[in-house]
Amino acid sequence: MSKVVFFHTERGYFSTGNLYLGSANLVDFYIYAGQHVSESVLMLPVMRNQAAGRVSIPVPPAMEVRTLPYPEPEQGLVSKTGSLVSFISTLLNRKTLSTISNADATVSAGLEFNGMMFGIICSVVMKKKHAFIVRGNRLKTLKKSSRSLFSKLFARSRVRLYKGIMFYLLKRDRVQVWFQGQEQYEVFSNVVGDRYSHSLYILNAALRELPEVTVTDNNEKPVMHNDLIYTGRITYEKGIKDLLDSIDLLLKSGRKVSAIIVGVGPYLEEAKALTKSLGLSELVHFAGYINNVKELYSYVNNASIFVLPSHTEGLPRSMLESMASGTPVLVTDVGGIPYVIKDGVNGYLVKPSCPQCLAEKVATLLDQDGNERKKVVEKARIDAKQFTFEERSKVFLASILDGNKS
Repeated sequence: MSKVVFFHTERGYFSTGNLYLGSANLVDFYIYAGQHVSESVLMLPVMRNQAAGRVSIPVPPAMEVRTLPYPEPEQGLVSKTGSLVSFISTLLNRKTLSTISNADATVSAGLEFNGMMFGIICSVVMKKKHAFIVRGNRLKTLKKSSRSLFSKLFARSRVRLYKGIMFYLLKRDRVQVWFQGQEQYEVFSNVVGDRYSHSLYILNAALRELPEVTVTDNNEKPVMHNDLIYTGRITYEKGIKDLLDSIDLLLKSGRKVSAIIVGVGPYLEEAKALTKSLGLSELVHFAGYINNVKELYSYVNNASIFVLPSHTEGLPRSMLESMASGTPVLVTDVGGIPYVIKDGVNGYLVKPSCPQCLAEKVATLLDQDGNERKKVVEKARIDAKQFTFEERSKVFLASILDGNKS
């Protein structure tokens, strides 16, 4: 009999057996893992603006869901302060502390204020062995973002503080740290040294399930559609501007390449404006957010190349989904990507922040021999299988539960 308490840092609300959130990052893994223990609790900040709950995920009846008060961006200073006090009070009330006390393991994302607070209470106050999950390189993401200089500096100082706390807890054998992407795993390993490396793990859980592949084994999928697809959040650090600039460069060279951009985010309106100003409106289509998985994969399956020109990454789920679905991936060699993608073997790599490099690589791949493409696609499908929730949850649960028994 094992009980695990998961804390999700992003806002959501729970209604009639479904969880509604802005994105599914990590929470769908929590829900999957929670089905493989005898008892599980999912805690998360409440989402007051329910219209923002685009993602709907069914929660099994055996998993208890609790929402907590938490400050929202649109609140004023006084209201935010009140919500923050309520959040901390809720974490420290008798019901929450009793839930943590009765758990065999507790889990939260690291490098976020609410996840760090929950982890500190579990590991320091309640003396539980806690598992932090780190996604990507938060410092680099902030540096590359379109935030104001003051906002970047303030946010980066907080992340450095959180990392310092995690190093402190690691060296006192209070926590495990799991990583989505190998880059930060190696950074942490270098800081804490071999003596504490037993508490560092690579999670790399990205695929709920392998997508249904609609192409045939004899490579019937059209190669020369001249289409690119991007799926993910529309943010500056994802390299959306580089993608648009590369399509513009191809057009100026006499080559029309169409692109489908799937997703929403803070850079969406700027990206649309740039598309219009470059005269690419007939070539670039913004599909918005697609919640239906089959519909999303139909877009991926009908594109010639999946493109992710990010400036910083951990382990991008959209890349692995495209690998598993049979669409070749063209990605930048940042974060955890080059630990997975070997150029010309299971995908293709390009330098970040270089629209010219991206344009040249796209042109090369669109002209690529079909047999060469088939080899890369088949290897990518095989490699993607190791990142499924089924495979990674076995390792994760065994480790965090055994860690609490030691």
